[in-house]
Order: sequence, then C-alpha cells, then structure tokens
Amino acid sequence: MRLRLNILSQLFHDNGFEDISPTLFLKLSRSDWVALFRLIRDDLEISLPPHHRLNAQRYLNYIEEVGHPLPTLQYRNQASRILFMMLMQPKDPYILVYTTIAALRRL
Repeated sequence: MRLRLNILSQLFHDNGFEDISPTLFLKLSRSDWVALFRLIRDDLEISLPPHHRLNAQRYLNYIEEVGHPLPTLQYRNQASRILFMMLMQPKDPYILVYTTIAALRRL
C-alpha cells in the first residue's frame, strides 16, 4: 500500500500538486475514503468526457459494491488500490487528478 501511495503522490506532484504526501492518504479513515469517492463521483459528471468517465465510474462502482463488507484495514487497502488504478488509467490524468485533489480539499 505504501508503494502505491508513493506513486500516487508522485503523480500528483507531476501534475503540479506538490503538497500531497502519502501520509495524507494513510490518515484517511474509512468514512473519509467513502466521502472522497462520493465527491469524485459527483465531480466526474461535470469534469470528464464520457469515455473517461465510464472507466472511472467502473472503479467507483467496484469499491462501493465490494468494499462495504470488508474490515476497515482491508477497505483502506482496497480503496488505495482503486484510486491508484483509476488515476493511472488515462494517458493524460490531469483532470482526474484535479478532481481528486478538489475532493480531498473538501473533506
């Protein structure tokens, strides 16, 4: 999980958001992760073109369906994996990175 979060932090840095560290994600509680994904889902309707939105929504649907019965530690691990996969999918992830940062700021 730590390696995934380091890569995510580097991705945020590469897109101009230098103040995001892996520890920020480690401090998120289960309810924070759930709220983060809900905020991202709401923002996707506005910010992403339809073909990118569908891919991201598939990941968000997966964590909603599979994540609820998981214990908190496993949920956090799964949530970080879903966020990683969602952000690494597009060739130009700036809009999705920006959407994620905006959602993090609103937590």
